Amino acid sequence: MIIKQLKIDGYGKWLDTQINFKGPLSTVYGPNEAGKSTIIDFIVSMLFGFQTKRQAIHGQYIPKNHQSKYGGEIIFEHQGHQYRLIRTKGPKGGTVKFFDEDHHQQLSESDYQQLISPLDRDTYQQLFYFNGEDQKTAYQMSEDELRLRIQQVGVANADQWFDLQKELNKQAKALYTVRGRKPELNAQLHQYQTLMERLQTAEKDYPKYQALKKSRDALDRQLTTAQANREQLQKWLQENQKRATIVPLLTTYRELAATNEAQLKKGFANADESAFQMLNSRILSLQDQLKTAQRQLEDQKSKIGQSHFQTFYNQHRSQIDSLKARLPKIKDQLPQFRFLTNQTAEIQQQLTAYRNDIPKNGNGELPLPFEETDLMTVTEILNQSSVASRQTRRQQPSSANHLGQGRLFYGLAGILVLLTLVLHHLPLSWLGYLAAGWLAWYGFRQQTSVSEVKTEASNQSDREATTLLADLADKYHLIGIPHEKWLSIQPKLKQLVVLADQASRLTSQKDRIEKGLVEYVEKWRFASEWLPLTGDVMANIELIDQTLTKWLNQANDYHNQTAGLTFYQQSVDQLEGQLRAEQAKLAAFLEERHVTSGDGFTEMRRQQQVIQAKLTRKKEILTQLNSVGVSPDQPAISGLVSDQEHQITAQLAQIQTKINQLTRQKMELTVQITDLVNNGRYDDLKQTLANQKSEILDNVHRYLALLLSLRWVQRVLDIATKDRLPKAIKTAKKYFKILTRQRYQDIQFGDQISVIRMDGERFLVNELSKGTLEQLYLSLIFSIAVGFSDDYPMPIIIDDGFMSFDEQRRQAAFEIMTEISQQTQVLYFSAHQDLPKAAKIVDLTQI
Repeated sequence: MIIKQLKIDGYGKWLDTQINFKGPLSTVYGPNEAGKSTIIDFIVSMLFGFQTKRQAIHGQYIPKNHQSKYGGEIIFEHQGHQYRLIRTKGPKGGTVKFFDEDHHQQLSESDYQQLISPLDRDTYQQLFYFNGEDQKTAYQMSEDELRLRIQQVGVANADQWFDLQKELNKQAKALYTVRGRKPELNAQLHQYQTLMERLQTAEKDYPKYQALKKSRDALDRQLTTAQANREQLQKWLQENQKRATIVPLLTTYRELAATNEAQLKKGFANADESAFQMLNSRILSLQDQLKTAQRQLEDQKSKIGQSHFQTFYNQHRSQIDSLKARLPKIKDQLPQFRFLTNQTAEIQQQLTAYRNDIPKNGNGELPLPFEETDLMTVTEILNQSSVASRQTRRQQPSSANHLGQGRLFYGLAGILVLLTLVLHHLPLSWLGYLAAGWLAWYGFRQQTSVSEVKTEASNQSDREATTLLADLADKYHLIGIPHEKWLSIQPKLKQLVVLADQASRLTSQKDRIEKGLVEYVEKWRFASEWLPLTGDVMANIELIDQTLTKWLNQANDYHNQTAGLTFYQQSVDQLEGQLRAEQAKLAAFLEERHVTSGDGFTEMRRQQQVIQAKLTRKKEILTQLNSVGVSPDQPAISGLVSDQEHQITAQLAQIQTKINQLTRQKMELTVQITDLVNNGRYDDLKQTLANQKSEILDNVHRYLALLLSLRWVQRVLDIATKDRLPKAIKTAKKYFKILTRQRYQDIQFGDQISVIRMDGERFLVNELSKGTLEQLYLSLIFSIAVGFSDDYPMPIIIDDGFMSFDEQRRQAAFEIMTEISQQTQVLYFSAHQDLPKAAKIVDLTQI
């Protein structure tokens, strides 16, 4: 299974997030609290179901304010097909939807369960998840515990098989234990022993039985004596027959008589040949080692050469180290500089928006905001202008009223004129004309005076307001902007001033930081050949940081290569010295034996072996002759041997006849004893004993059946796991060698795991450093995971598993991760920026 993409709808801090994995070896980078553990738990929960509150040790990851979004989906590839798994909030681990993306077909949840079976969450985390924290259990594993851990995944219904093993073992222990009285078979054996003792007591109660047994014992002694005599005669017969075989030996002995010890030379014994072969073996081995060391030395010399960069680095090392020491503080200023730059740009955008929104004066300039007193004055004038306008509209009916009043007086004057015309014959009628004229004049006067007063007052007020507004328009650059917009643009003008002030302060801070950054960058101009600096100060800082890292790596490589050259030269010198010493020993060895070469020693050794073989054969023949009492110088003895054989054969026949008679008498006594024993209480005890014996045999058969069943179940489990245990142990040893740079050669399982160093020294796990322990644990985890990769190619998840590793150990771990990723996917989560070069990196800080 290779995970291609994660889509997190809602899980912990992650909402509506998509993460893509672009290769079999992917690295997820993020500082502490960036959400790496949340992503790991999301992957495991999506594959094997959400945990309940009781199951989740660290709590559930349900988003507080977005509970309905809990879950997401995983797109993964399995056996050449691409699938999409969706899991959302629901009972029994969540609601699952499963799709075949290649055929655009929805599958069932049981199809998915069949795909990942027999793995579950706990088994997956034991086999495919490594965080470097829970390692003590692994260090104390025996080989049987390692086998059990492998079998939990390799066998269908493994729990039932393990329960069957426990039940069979329990039944076997309930039936019999090596020590104890409570098990059934132990109790029966104890009872059987008691019955035997009672039976022996019953036998002694028969007096006649005792007398018969005494007689039988006497016969037994006579029979034993007769058999012993027979054996002695048979022995003598065999010896006599041996004498008959010595005639050829005498002939051979006389042929070897000329060979003696004086013919043997010192220095050609078996020990000398072993010493000669050991010297030659050591010389050949040292020659091979010397050739290898010389070749490695030449290879190392060809690799080492001070490059143009190394020369430059050594010349400016103190200056580079000084600037390097300042780099962390410079990098600490970059976030603030980036923040100030973004804030300044954002405020400038706001300023531009406000400037575009505010109307310009006649010269195309932005007006100034009013001072507080002028703002109140303008507000008052514009308000009065608005009121006057409204009053003018209301006074139009009032003027009509005054016109109506004038017309009233005119009407009264007209009425008086008509009355005077009618009554002109009366005395003083002329007073009527006078009164009519006064009424007409009075009405005209009223109408004219009101209009003049109001017009004059209005004109004076307008002139003062116009003059004041003109002054303010000039003062605040408002000429050309309608009066009705003056007050509406004031909030924007004031906000414009505030933003301009903020922009000025931020620009000042940014320029101050930028000045320091630029000064620092300028100090690197001496390295312009290696640092193509640009006008972007942040890009320059990043380039300096990357280049420094590269320089330091190259310097370390050069130092390591130089150290390696010294090591190889020392190895060559040491091997040459050892070779000269061994060659000197060989020369002294040959000189001591008066031979000039190894071939001469070999030929002389062969001749001495022939002499030694003859002497050995001569000694063996002499021993055989002495054993039969024959002297090497004795004449032929064939007739004497024949006479002795006839005598011994006759004696044997007589003794055999006596043995047969004694045997018949013993059998008759035994029959009589048996008849006596079969009478009375002895029969009951014998029957009880026979019944007890039958029950014991039945339980023994049951016990053996249980043991066979246990062995059969264990064999089934071993077969089902396809011999993964030897493969896992072999792989673990291989990975441990790589991780430790060949410093350790073997891993051994006992009460706890131990390791063997290349010089043969053995260490228990509590004697190892924390880094070596983590290397050992990583080897075990990786070997088990790789052992299952053929059948269950699940992604391996590593959560900051190399925290205590130094640079060399980390690189070795990365090499193994790269190798394993060609067989199954590896997801490496880390808060450190030292990441595998072959990995595709997912940077959480950029999401």
